[in-house]
Amino acid sequence: GFQRSLWMASKHGKRKGLQVVKQHIKKTSSKTKGLPIAAWDWVNISSINNLADVHNLYVGGAPLEKEARELFVKGSMVEIRKEFQSLMRYCALDVQATHEVFQE
Repeated sequence: GFQRSLWMASKHGKRKGLQVVKQHIKKTSSKTKGLPIAAWDWVNISSINNLADVHNLYVGGAPLEKEARELFVKGSMVEIRKEFQSLMRYCALDVQATHEVFQE
């Protein structure tokens, strides 16, 4: 599956590895053309690798800041509301990092 593709990518290096991942995405996306994605279909195309590691492998640069994530996991609603703007910045930066990975 996709996890194996990412593992192979890390073993083969950036260029060859990215080719393996793109082939896997193309193969799995062709199965769902024309049909909406069901609620659990994301499980088959997701990865056990975290965004920070994948971004570092394919994009490089400064490491992603993931500390804010803990507030979503362990924080209360009061804390989340208090830090709303910084948490939205964290989410936006994750979206940007995801976009950068798929552009590579």
